[in-house]
Amino acid sequence: LNVGGTPYSTARSTLTKFRDSMLGAMFSGQFALNTDRDGRVFIDRDGELFAPVLSFLRTGRWALPTDSPLLVERIRCEAEYFGLPWPQEVIDFATVRPVRTVRLEDQVSFVEAVAFGDWLVAACSDFVIRVYSADGLLQQALKACFSDQPYVVSSETRLYAFSGNEICMWDSDLDRLPGPDYPQGEEVTHLAEWLGWLACGTESGQVLLLDLGDLLVCGALAAPDGYTVLKLHPWNRILVVKYELHPDDSSRLVRVWDEHRNVRHEVNFPQNMYTLVFSNKLYVVVQSGSTSEIRSFSGDDLQSVITRQPELTYVLKDCTNGTATSLP
Repeated sequence: LNVGGTPYSTARSTLTKFRDSMLGAMFSGQFALNTDRDGRVFIDRDGELFAPVLSFLRTGRWALPTDSPLLVERIRCEAEYFGLPWPQEVIDFATVRPVRTVRLEDQVSFVEAVAFGDWLVAACSDFVIRVYSADGLLQQALKACFSDQPYVVSSETRLYAFSGNEICMWDSDLDRLPGPDYPQGEEVTHLAEWLGWLACGTESGQVLLLDLGDLLVCGALAAPDGYTVLKLHPWNRILVVKYELHPDDSSRLVRVWDEHRNVRHEVNFPQNMYTLVFSNKLYVVVQSGSTSEIRSFSGDDLQSVITRQPELTYVLKDCTNGTATSLP
């Protein structure tokens, strides 16, 4: 490389470590590159400031000076220019340490837990919903009469618990709110707030839309034949719905609905598939046998597949000592 007149040598894999960054795109092999008279790729940036950028790409950590805020700000500008995560966005899992341990009584286990304000809310195997403070102490058990295992989801202002065709709600002070007038016979599989609606995924594959004001059903997103709703992901102004053909089949379907309740995009995945919305992007992990593929999507219509990695290595990290073990 020739960065502003300063020569650098590194591997292409280092420059493409963050595939959605400017450097990841430049060296993806899809674009022509400007070179100097010696054949080095020319990047018109400050050569001195590129050193900490390259160090970050190699180590995953920013080595920042502690005595020069101005220099730190100049390096941050370079990180922003190249589309690289800045320290508050970078998690070094080797340094993560558990600060609290929450234990349940014998014969009871956690099923699902969500953060809600300053609390950790956990649905447990004894059908009780427990609320823990930041120091790991049990604050209260929410009263709700569930006849089957409940699950919990949260928004900024409301906590929801659902089981079968029953939905319970609490406000930010954990005061019980009147539940919605939910249709009988429709089993709830997932919930999410979306554009002023409470979207309710169902076992029949429909997504019922309840007005967050009066909690009455005001519409529905049509169900694909034979599918049931597994997960709802509100994302920007669209709703990403993950479906499963039936419980004994691994076939998956992702359908993207816009704010006008129209299908914007649809993708079929015959293999096992997981979805995650993080940092304003949708990530889809597709597993087939011993190989996996990660696809990251950006833009409201999910038209562009940015990252494809047909062969991945899983890394198991021990958070107590920072050791890493590669898994097949």
